[in-house]
Amino acid sequence: MTEQELFIEKVKEGAIAGWYEGKILPSVTIAQACLESGWGTSELATKANNLFGIKAKEDWKGNIHTVKTAEYDKYNRKFYINAAFRKYKNWEESIQDHGRFFKSTQWRAENYKNVIGETCYKKAAKALQNAGYATSQEYAKQLITLIEKYKLDKYDNVKGVNNMRIFLSVGHSKLKGGGYTSASGYIHEYKYCKELAYYVKKEIEALGHTCDVVICPEGQFTKWTQEKSCKLPIANSGKYDLVGELHLNASNGQGNGVEVLYYPNDNKGRAIAARGSEALAKLGFKNRGAKSRGDLYIISQTNPTAVLFETFFCDNKHDTDLANKLGFEKIAKAICYGLIGDVKNGSSSNKQSIISESSKQVDGSCVMYYKEGNEITAKFIAQQLNIPCFRDNNKDLPNDQHKNWDILYIGDLGKDRVDTAKEACKKFLSWKI
Repeated sequence: MTEQELFIEKVKEGAIAGWYEGKILPSVTIAQACLESGWGTSELATKANNLFGIKAKEDWKGNIHTVKTAEYDKYNRKFYINAAFRKYKNWEESIQDHGRFFKSTQWRAENYKNVIGETCYKKAAKALQNAGYATSQEYAKQLITLIEKYKLDKYDNVKGVNNMRIFLSVGHSKLKGGGYTSASGYIHEYKYCKELAYYVKKEIEALGHTCDVVICPEGQFTKWTQEKSCKLPIANSGKYDLVGELHLNASNGQGNGVEVLYYPNDNKGRAIAARGSEALAKLGFKNRGAKSRGDLYIISQTNPTAVLFETFFCDNKHDTDLANKLGFEKIAKAICYGLIGDVKNGSSSNKQSIISESSKQVDGSCVMYYKEGNEITAKFIAQQLNIPCFRDNNKDLPNDQHKNWDILYIGDLGKDRVDTAKEACKKFLSWKI
């Protein structure tokens, strides 16, 4: 590990904590520490534990350290003055004070208002320079260079920083009468993607983002064209930053590999699609690449950038054998990396089975309803959460077994059936509608 990498390791946790303390972007805090302290070697850093060059003004009640320091005039010409700086017990105290500094007085809160809470490191760096944190006219450029050279923006992937809300759709649906609009082969496309979606959601939310899994209500539609009437209003509700849909490909057993589709001329979508197909290809699937498609409603008729994952071919034995071997979690991590550009380290599960024809119980949870009018709502909630649904009649689930279940009860949550459905989605799915 280089001296620079070692220094970053020492200050990164404090910088992340600084986001929660004062809403200063971690990458910017780390870059400031590197620049202001000369990677922890400056006189202020070694004798006063001051990593950020914060001066001791009237409001400072602690110890001080006076040092000769460089300043710049309006023509960016350097000159030197003797100035008093804040002195700390250790670097940790310096980083903590930095997190509080920008809101420590009413004047500072107003002066640095464009820095506080800013989630773009380039904007935050420029706002720091414009607010006069440093007199150098190259200050923002220096910070940005450090962030990009050492990839410090990876530390910005904490909850509340660059937090995205993602609409994750399961492709296709189960029709009235029991048929499916999806492909089938060695693996059933719809059923596989239905289970995969919750692994992808887990990976996304482990990074601090929000992911809503959307599945069409089962047994209600008579044709596939009705699916978009369910999905598009939700995707275009104005609360999502990105749309992703999960599919498996099929071609009479002849095709194989992964491809990710995006809308033509959408540069953001193309970048996500390329990253996603490459990540899945690293697992062993043939990389068919990012492909533009303008005829798919989930891509062409959604307001946010949208991509569609054709993860592998469900009628190809090589692909399905590989998918079974890899398991849901590894594939979900690759899809998450495609969507977000990052993935949480570590593994929470080692599950490697493909979903069967039978329904599954998840953590002993179920949805229950009493009134017949709430049946559609209850089944929809259960479908979204991939858990069983029972009517409260002492037959579907006998009363003496209720204690063994975590029951999500669809009662009279609203003034009528429609309002109950709306409130159920808000309560059990966390939808903001």
